[in-house]
Formats: sequence, C-alpha cells, structure tokens
Amino acid sequence: MADLQWGVILTQLGGGLALFLYGMRQMTESLKTVAGDGMKNLLASLTTNRFTAAFAGAVVTAVIQSSSVTTVLVVGFISAGLLQFGQSVGVILGANVGTTITAQIIAFKVTRYALALVALGFGTRFFSKNESTRSWGSLVRGLGMVFFGMTVMSDAVAPLSGYKPFQDWMAGMSNPVAGILAGAILTAVIQSSSASTGVTLTS
Repeated sequence: MADLQWGVILTQLGGGLALFLYGMRQMTESLKTVAGDGMKNLLASLTTNRFTAAFAGAVVTAVIQSSSVTTVLVVGFISAGLLQFGQSVGVILGANVGTTITAQIIAFKVTRYALALVALGFGTRFFSKNESTRSWGSLVRGLGMVFFGMTVMSDAVAPLSGYKPFQDWMAGMSNPVAGILAGAILTAVIQSSSASTGVTLTS
C-alpha cells in the first residue's frame, strides 16, 4: 500500500466533501422556502420550556443538518425580542444533539439510495410547475447529494484502511486530547460538524 494514489484520494475526498456541503446548503435553503415563517413560529412557541426548547433544537437541526443555521435563527429571535437568552440555551444544546443524527444515518447505510433521491428530487423540480412542490424537489435532491457525498468520501478513503502509516496515525487518536484537537481543526476549516462526522465515520 506504499504506492497510494494520493492525488486521486484527495480529489475524491474533496469532491465528496463539496457534494456533501452543497447538498446541505441546498436542503437548508429549500427548507426555508417550504417551511416559511411556520418553522420560526413553531420554534418560538416551543422554547417557553427548556426541555421542549432542547427537543425543538434537536429536531430542527436533525432535519436541516446544520446546528449553525439553528443557532443563527436563535440569535435572530433574540435580536427581535422573541426569545430570552435563557430560552436560547436549550435550543442550542438541542442543536448539538441533532447533529448526531448524521452518524445514525451513516450507520443505517441509507447512502445506497443517494442517486435515487437525486433523480427523484431533480425530476420533481424539473417537471412540476408548483413552486412549493419544486422546493420539496430541491430538498430531496439536496438530501441525495449529502448521501452521495458520503459515498464518494467513503470510497476515497477505503484504500487507507490497509495503509500502515495511516493506521498508526489513527491509533494515535486514542489520546482524547489529540482526537478533540483534530476534530476541532477539521470543523473549523470546513465549518460543519456534520461533515466532520461524516468524514470520520466513512474513514
């Protein structure tokens, strides 16, 4: 395994990550269009209790796969006077729980249906004349791109499983501090904890 094609691996990994992030962005934008003010009003009403606030944060983040977007929404609510700081804490904590749904999605191997979702979403958006239906099509297409990005990343890093230096490096991650630092740097660079989780699990 000493003759690994690093150019191919890095290209596929970068391309898969790009598909993942683009799909997430498309899902987020489509969800905003589909949900409209309804999602904002629901989130605002659920934050009257800290437990329901955490649940709301987890659910919203699990759907849009972006705790950053949920946090931005919360900051907007606070600025508008719709939420108090104490209410926002529960939502943000819940948002961090919601991002773990990514790991469960990968564990269920639903990525095998990625291209089917992309095709379904594209077809729905292309053939429908109803704007709401077209937005749902974009949402499904974005979800498919997220799954397909995971598949591409998984295929890219597969050769590393038998590469001794990489095995030794991963073994070094048994140190919690090193693992936390690596995760923090990766997330800071790509600005997505969901993508970081996806890269780690597919490795």
